Amino acid sequence: MAGSFESPHGRLEVHDDVIATLAGNALAGIDGVVGMSARSVKDGILEVLGRDNWSRGVEVLWDGDKMHLNLNVVVAYGVAIPEVAARVAQRVRTKVEEGSGIPVSHVEIRVNGVKVPDRP
Repeated sequence: MAGSFESPHGRLEVHDDVIATLAGNALAGIDGVVGMSARSVKDGILEVLGRDNWSRGVEVLWDGDKMHLNLNVVVAYGVAIPEVAARVAQRVRTKVEEGSGIPVSHVEIRVNGVKVPDRP
């Protein structure tokens, strides 16, 4: 599906994959986020996505002309999850709105995993 709106230059459509890429790339550099997971966790097995595939951890939903984003993130062990989630939601909303020109009405953060540091 694609989001669309009227601009001064005509109708603009932005495909969901583009929005998912904008959202996934917005996570780079946020302290406490170590990655994203696939949209579904099957049989309790979590697939942590490589940086090039972070858009696969984003679900774009539409309610009429309102965009909702669901993000599946993996955080570092020991972080304050509510604080990290708030930073993620704010950054994603800002970057997607700047990049697509379409307002984001809701960002849901799903913490699907915690990365525990490797022990020596």
